[in-house]
Amino acid sequence: MIKLYIKTALLLIMPMLLSGCITGYTVYQATHEVTLYRHEDIKSVEKVVQTQDAKLIALFYGKMAGSSKAGPFMVTIPLNGPGPWVPTHDIVTVPRNAITEGWCLPEETSLLPIPVVFPVILPGYESSFNVRDKFPGLKDRERTLYVVWCEKHDLNAELVYVVNGGNPSKTYYCLATKYEKRAHKYPLLLLLPFTVAGDIVTLPIQAFAWLINPDRH
Repeated sequence: MIKLYIKTALLLIMPMLLSGCITGYTVYQATHEVTLYRHEDIKSVEKVVQTQDAKLIALFYGKMAGSSKAGPFMVTIPLNGPGPWVPTHDIVTVPRNAITEGWCLPEETSLLPIPVVFPVILPGYESSFNVRDKFPGLKDRERTLYVVWCEKHDLNAELVYVVNGGNPSKTYYCLATKYEKRAHKYPLLLLLPFTVAGDIVTLPIQAFAWLINPDRH
């Protein structure tokens, strides 16, 4: 009789367990196509120059979006305007095809070196455009490039190009996020017996967390 009560109790709480933190996450990962958001991870700045035809070329070392290994990559930005690029909220989005692997500078000898401020890390989810006063440009320098990102990394790296002098300007660039689709992972459903067991063990903790902050569950 006791075994029957136990089995009945398990059947009654099974729907709750299947929507538990561990099991619910596993079922979702197994049965849904997931979009992953990949950003650049800039470790250092090798060089930034401006070409005769008004292009800004930044040589970085780090991980390109979606890459597991660090290496050299470069960003090329036309300074004469966004052209086909789409400005979003006064920030120009640098398309993925402007971010390329390796370093390859033009052979011209009149490349103008641009001083760089790196890194500038903004608190929380802050964007460079919302804190424009933080980018005055280096003193006694006509041009300055700031390499910026926020602590939460919800956006890709941003570049702020400051020109002082007779016609001062600030241009805000954000490297486009790389989107990757991950297909269903149905074999994960084989883990359900273990995830249900995990939810049973952690059920009191999950219930307490839900009572404290129900909006997150």
